[in-house]
Amino acid sequence: MKVLKKFATTILVAAMGLSLVACGKSAKKITGKEFKKALKSDYAVQENENDDCEEEYIAVNEDGTIMIIYDLFESKSDAKAFWQDGYDTIDAALDDEEFDGDLEKKGNKITAKGTFEDNDYFDGDAYIVVIRAEEMVITAYAQDTSKSTIKEVDKAIETLGY
Repeated sequence: MKVLKKFATTILVAAMGLSLVACGKSAKKITGKEFKKALKSDYAVQENENDDCEEEYIAVNEDGTIMIIYDLFESKSDAKAFWQDGYDTIDAALDDEEFDGDLEKKGNKITAKGTFEDNDYFDGDAYIVVIRAEEMVITAYAQDTSKSTIKEVDKAIETLGY
């Protein structure tokens, strides 16, 4: 009887865990105006011209060490391709030993933390977060991997709803 109770308990716990995962919140896109409004108190935010996007905003912190970019693409497939290219670029740098650090892709979020050397796109320490939701991609890039900088980037991403 004890074995049956343990087995039933294990099954119930697993089922509850799966139901929580299934009900997880998926990333929802925001508008450029929402991006600007959410970050304007801590960042200088400006609209930018980008032929690859319908809309782009760039937010930079006071000392210029953190940049957060909002891109709205014409289609979900364009956004996904851009997001995947970002992952592939960092993954290739990792394979080519141009990046020493951690790279993680989880759902619609990519996170990279480490040091780039001799790379075409990045140089030095970097903390990068890239989030995709529908036709939108948000890219946060910090030129530092200190705890305080990571906390600041993560706070901005949270402020944006991610």
